[in-house]
Amino acid sequence: MPMKGSDEVFGDLLPFLTQVYIILDASIELSLQNFQHRQRPFEAHHFASGVRHEAKCRLEELSDVFPCTINDLPNNGLFILHNEYAIRIRKADDGGLPPTNGSPILLAFYEQFPLPFIAIDNGQPTSAETEMNLVIIWDVDHAHHLAWAEVVCPLAEDEILWRRPIPHPATVTTMPPTPASPVEDDFDFEQVEDENADSDESSN
Repeated sequence: MPMKGSDEVFGDLLPFLTQVYIILDASIELSLQNFQHRQRPFEAHHFASGVRHEAKCRLEELSDVFPCTINDLPNNGLFILHNEYAIRIRKADDGGLPPTNGSPILLAFYEQFPLPFIAIDNGQPTSAETEMNLVIIWDVDHAHHLAWAEVVCPLAEDEILWRRPIPHPATVTTMPPTPASPVEDDFDFEQVEDENADSDESSN
């Protein structure tokens, strides 16, 4: 089955992606304000960690509106199951896809291995697999404010099928989504990721 292009993916996900952009923007500002409030010098590692922590809290609130599940990963890693999509959110590395840092789990994700989950069909749980793995990458400007966010469809650690900017929410007109029951993952993320916790998410 051919992989979806960016037009089809954005047609499926635009309302959700708009909310992710808003959450990233707010989380970045809050993490930055923490340094300013404490009058401490900016430190990139703790800044990114603060962004992930706040974003995870805000993303969990989206499950009331979108059919999504936020999975627990070490170091507040951001991993979402949304319909047939598996989505990681990571800070960009030199403007591009962050490296796997030797994580076989992340490499398999980049190589589009499907992940099992439990979908709700007519009120009944049914086994399913994700159809596409995506990475939302983001970066900040020289003042540490959100500069951009993009959706990347990876094929390998050093290969992508496509990447596309998430438009600024002020430029997007979308209808609010219909509330839906969240999917449930059927994958032990904590077990397989623990051994790679330090290298996988410590700086992204």
